[in-house]
Amino acid sequence: MSIIHMEGWDGLPVEAPLTWGGGGGPRPRIALNYMDASTTAANRSQVVGTGGKFGGRHFNLGTNANEGVVLGPAFCLEEVIVGMWFKCGALPGFTGAGYVCQFVTNAYENFPGLFIDSDTTGHLRLVRYTTAVSTTTPVVLQAGVWSFLEFYVRIHDTLGAWTVRKNGITVHEATGLDTKQDATTIRSVGLYKPWAGNSLKYDDLYIMDPAGATPNTFLGPIRIDRISPTANGTTNNFTPNTGSNFQAVDEDEPDSDTTYIESSTAGHIDEYTMGDISVSDPEVPIAVGVNAVPQRYSHLGKDIKLRLRDASGVQQSAALEVNYAYKRGMMKQIFDKDSLGGAWSQTTVNGVEAGVELA
Repeated sequence: MSIIHMEGWDGLPVEAPLTWGGGGGPRPRIALNYMDASTTAANRSQVVGTGGKFGGRHFNLGTNANEGVVLGPAFCLEEVIVGMWFKCGALPGFTGAGYVCQFVTNAYENFPGLFIDSDTTGHLRLVRYTTAVSTTTPVVLQAGVWSFLEFYVRIHDTLGAWTVRKNGITVHEATGLDTKQDATTIRSVGLYKPWAGNSLKYDDLYIMDPAGATPNTFLGPIRIDRISPTANGTTNNFTPNTGSNFQAVDEDEPDSDTTYIESSTAGHIDEYTMGDISVSDPEVPIAVGVNAVPQRYSHLGKDIKLRLRDASGVQQSAALEVNYAYKRGMMKQIFDKDSLGGAWSQTTVNGVEAGVELA
């Protein structure tokens, strides 16, 4: 599987400000704790409820330095593709005050060995720590306008490379670069250290391994559509604290212990019929992601597997460790093929059941 991470922010809560102590520790992963020292709403790095590319939620990177998130699991790849809808209020110039995105290379995940920034007229450049390693691109960014940006980056001390695409069209390519700063692999993609006095907006983002199985190349402008449980599915072994099983997990935002399902029996499965995706043909589904918000409530608690059933069979993740606290957005499995190994269709997606199994 080549799609490492996809994030649309639509199922995540609008966040209150959370403080972060700074220092050398790792930055938090998406939707857990936003590093936010500001009490001013406009300055916060958080999920915002409206105003995204398609009108819904999006991630706003606030105006304070040292705020932001790290996206996806630590993947440690020499090359990576990232794509996202992006909008900024103003273009700051090549000042190091903020980046479009960062390619994090150190174990603490707080150091962008490579990053992409912009000048005051919308040209982009690739920077290795403090050294620009490539000529600037043609004009890519325009203040106040959503654009779908895609970047391919390879880390190498002589064979480094990067490609820039805007709205599905390649606008810049460079090879034979020294892109290696402190490590030979990219661990994760970061959205942090905003441009001073200017917030950045992100929506519908993906991260891909270009050396993995297909699909493994640029996806072009995408839309991530959230669907929720609408009824109990094929198997329901867990016990809801109130109502039907699906009603305990169908909330728009995770509601902690207000509604939940529970089980302590290995092999128990809970599945749910899901709503249909909102867009229609000729849109072609690329992948389906299953998200869960679990909590371990005793030292005897077990791990979970995320599962997806379609008309032809069932797929599921490896066992995922469950923490003692709810981790919003932390449990995710992406399925970029149907259960027969074929491409998704809208009909197949509209017939899926999502669920969990206690490992």
